[in-house]
Amino acid sequence: MSSAEAQAFLSEMAGAPLFLPDLWCQLAIADGLSGRLIGDIGVCVRSTEPCAEIGFTLAPASQGQGLGTEAVGAALELIFALTLVARVIATTDARNLPSVQLLKRVGMQLQQSIQTTFRGEPCIELVFEARNATLAA
Repeated sequence: MSSAEAQAFLSEMAGAPLFLPDLWCQLAIADGLSGRLIGDIGVCVRSTEPCAEIGFTLAPASQGQGLGTEAVGAALELIFALTLVARVIATTDARNLPSVQLLKRVGMQLQQSIQTTFRGEPCIELVFEARNATLAA
């Protein structure tokens, strides 16, 4: 997208309410020192069950430094603190080893492997899950 489109999207997301049922919201991942945007985490709380889904993107130059793990971990804490969600799921391509490892580092457990087609190419999607310990108790 163009710089103007990106800026418009950022402005829209800055004022968007968090965690409205069935609407995706984007949480920015910023470099703690410079404040520079380095990625995002998408979150959608489902209205049909006590579940949320997350997805994340991190700039290649910011990968491998623990920033994604820190951000996704904080997002999980935020979701569990501000909603009645009992579980959060994340789906990734099995070939995306950095994402698989990140999901494991934040304590998400592999729940399902699905053979599917993505962009015309066969792949295996892995579905990970984190449970809200407060609601489970």
